[in-house]
Amino acid sequence: MIDFDSPLNDSLRIATERFRKADGDLRELVAAVGKSLSAASAEALFLDVQCSDRPDGTIYKLVVEHKASKKQECYVPSFERDVADFLIPAKGYPIEYGEYNEGAYQFESAGKLENRAALDAHFLGLVSNSESPLMLRAAKLIVRPDEPDEINIPF
Repeated sequence: MIDFDSPLNDSLRIATERFRKADGDLRELVAAVGKSLSAASAEALFLDVQCSDRPDGTIYKLVVEHKASKKQECYVPSFERDVADFLIPAKGYPIEYGEYNEGAYQFESAGKLENRAALDAHFLGLVSNSESPLMLRAAKLIVRPDEPDEINIPF
């Protein structure tokens, strides 16, 4: 009889390690950018990451919020105010970046980040470009923290 246990365990270990590596790298960079963003905004802004699992991987949406929004009674982070979308395939790298349409359950890839160095460069681009969605959202929240992006009726 064929021994499936050994090859299955090896394959599962490799697949798990690859996904954990890509996931860990992305989360580490989000934490570092979030810490810098918070410090640069006198602790007013924070960076949140929201995940949505799919059969082919996990969608990561980066959301910048003002600390005042967390004080709201019905605070729910909004996918509509995200500043960057990533898809980490179940196999790990390459990580895709682009735009996730939650309603259509579709990720439109704008490119692939093959390794940690490419991911680092991508995040550096997000924080060093004053016209990136991350910086524009941060600037808006610093200037007008209490102005809602949309009207939400909590019922």
